[in-house]
Amino acid sequence: MHDPYRPTTFDHIVGQPTDQIAALLDGPATPNFLFHGPPGTGKTTTAHVIARRLHDGDPELLVLNASDDRGIDTVRETIIPATRTGTLTGAPRVILLDEMEAMTKDAQQALRAPMENGHAVFVLTGNDDSAIHSALRSRCQVFEFDRVDDAAVRTRIEQVLDAHDGTLSDDEVADVVRAACGDVRQAMQLVDRRTAAGTDDGSDPLTDERVTKVQQFLSGN
Repeated sequence: MHDPYRPTTFDHIVGQPTDQIAALLDGPATPNFLFHGPPGTGKTTTAHVIARRLHDGDPELLVLNASDDRGIDTVRETIIPATRTGTLTGAPRVILLDEMEAMTKDAQQALRAPMENGHAVFVLTGNDDSAIHSALRSRCQVFEFDRVDDAAVRTRIEQVLDAHDGTLSDDEVADVVRAACGDVRQAMQLVDRRTAAGTDDGSDPLTDERVTKVQQFLSGN
């Protein structure tokens, strides 16, 4: 998601089971998490909010994209050492492994012990949880992130416009919602472009043709 628009609290993550996730953070021990579902639904953002909640607004978060850092060396040389170092707040460090399904089988096997020792909170994200080792899934609280419904997408657009003093007409907001197809990240990118277009910087307006192209891209056609 475009960074200026990334939610920093659960209240601004729309359409997902954030109440359940927040309740787990208030329990006696914070579990590991696995978030799976389509792109743009808030999985990575939720990991960032978890880190902020655990560390009083100043997250100590190790972020790794498993499609890039995918081998067993990453586990041995980066992840395991990170679980052995303390944090300023004393709360466990949060380790976010994005696109987890791309991590090799050997690396996933090697993650079992550090995920179990309780020295860090792991957040695994992926589009398809079936590619993630069952032993890792069993060590996590698993949440499915669905495509966000249009009403929730509109709510997030209105929150962003209000927070950033942006202005779009009702028709323009409706066009963004229609084009985003439940992908909040895509909606934020379209809002960014559309509000920039309103400053006469030469950006293309959100025409019906562009809406159709975005919808085709998101549906894979």
